[in-house]
Amino acid sequence: MMKEKKTETINMKIAPSVKKLAQEMAAKKKMTLSSYIADLILDDVLRKETMMTKFLVEKVGIGGLPSSTEVFDTQDEANERAVKVWGSLTDAEKKKCHVYVTDVTEDDINPDALLRYKKEGGVFPWAEYMQSGHTDGNFDSYGTDPTVKTTKNSIEYTVRGKKIIVDVSDRLAQRDAEKEQGVFDEVKFTVKCIEEDIQRIESEIGDSLFFNERMEIYKAITDFYE
Repeated sequence: MMKEKKTETINMKIAPSVKKLAQEMAAKKKMTLSSYIADLILDDVLRKETMMTKFLVEKVGIGGLPSSTEVFDTQDEANERAVKVWGSLTDAEKKKCHVYVTDVTEDDINPDALLRYKKEGGVFPWAEYMQSGHTDGNFDSYGTDPTVKTTKNSIEYTVRGKKIIVDVSDRLAQRDAEKEQGVFDEVKFTVKCIEEDIQRIESEIGDSLFFNERMEIYKAITDFYE
């Protein structure tokens, strides 16, 4: 009874000319009018859904540790969640687990999963992707946290096994001179140092830094120049 009521509501909202065309198309596909319209609506929902980009927090367990996938709308939300997930693990669990953020677009979804979603509905299959990771700056626990050592005039970074030494004597001289002149802007100075060092590190390692690696470098530089 409920199904008939729903069909009647759909029919009532269709203009006569559109309804006639829909009836003809439904007949060609050997479908009822209501089923044909429901398919059109689902196609539209599917099209809008797959135009989005989602950020997934993947926790991949090894040796019996459970795996999980969480879906977020923005990179910031996903990175923040990934940091919490990774931080909640013990040292022993971290050795058996990979936590990372990856972004997924419409072209990444497995066609079979899309077809199943179209037929059965339910939760959109964001986790059933065939490829992913088009955006820099995602969290990845495989990016070993950088180590940072400082001396009076240098900062030494060790990132992914590569040592990068940055001479900061000119920076410190500039900072002191601007302080004397009363024109020193601490925020602007620190941001410039962060950008320069990250660019230097990425050039040296030949790759983009992961979110968690960037956070460690932000903290180290901020602490050094305080």
